[in-house]
Amino acid sequence: VNVTYNYISRINSDIRNAIQLALRDKIQIDDFTIGYKINAGKKSKKESEKHIESISDYERILTYLENILDYDISIIPYLLYTLLKTGLRLREAVALKWEDINLDKGYIYTYRGYSLEVRDYTEPKTPWSVRYVPLDSKLINVLNSLKTRQEMLNMAYISENIVFFDQRHGILSNHSINKHLKTYLTELGISPKITATGTRHTYISVLLAKKYDIKIVGHKNTIQIRETYGHLLKEEYDSEW
Repeated sequence: VNVTYNYISRINSDIRNAIQLALRDKIQIDDFTIGYKINAGKKSKKESEKHIESISDYERILTYLENILDYDISIIPYLLYTLLKTGLRLREAVALKWEDINLDKGYIYTYRGYSLEVRDYTEPKTPWSVRYVPLDSKLINVLNSLKTRQEMLNMAYISENIVFFDQRHGILSNHSINKHLKTYLTELGISPKITATGTRHTYISVLLAKKYDIKIVGHKNTIQIRETYGHLLKEEYDSEW
C-alpha cells in the first residue's frame, strides 16, 4: 500500500500526542516515538546530487562567501566557509570552541559533535572522527578576523567561547543554515542545491581531484571514499591547492 509522507506524519503526530497525554496522567509507558524518523515518500538522493559538481563552482561559492563575511549580520557565511574548507561534519563544526583551534599552528582539533536537534554535545561519530584538521592561510585569516570581532563584542560572556555563535540567534538551526546555503547557491546559479551535509561530500571530492590525502576527513575506509567520490567531479584539478 502506498502512503504519503504527510499521512504518516499525521499518524506519527497523533501517536506521539497520545503518549504525552498518557505520561502526563502518570501512566507507565515508553515513548517509542523518540528518535523515530519518517522516510515514507522520500526518495534517496543520488551521490551526484549530494555535492557541488565542479571545482569551478566550488571555488565560486568560496569566493562568494568571502565577500559576504560580516559577523554583525550573520555567522552562517563563516560556518559554511569553514565546512567547505575543512570537510568537517556540521555537528563537528558547531561543537567547536576557540580552544579547539590553534590559529598559530593552523589546525582544528575535533573530538565531539553538537546535536542541533537535542541541543547538546554528542560523542564523535566514530573513533576516526577524533582528529586534527589542517587550515589553509585563507581560512586562518577568516577565523582570526571572526575571533577578533567576537572579542571586541565580548561574546564569550554569552557564547561560552563557541566559535559559530550568532550575535542574535546563538546556535542556529539546521533549517536556517540550509536555507541560507540554498539562497547563496541560487544566487550563483549553482546546482544541485546541497545541504550543509553536502559541503563535506564536496570537500572530499575536491581532495580526491587534487590528489590530496583524504585521511584528514575522519573516515575509516578510504577505499570506500575513493569508490564513492573519486569519479564525481566533472573536471580534474591540475594546479596547486
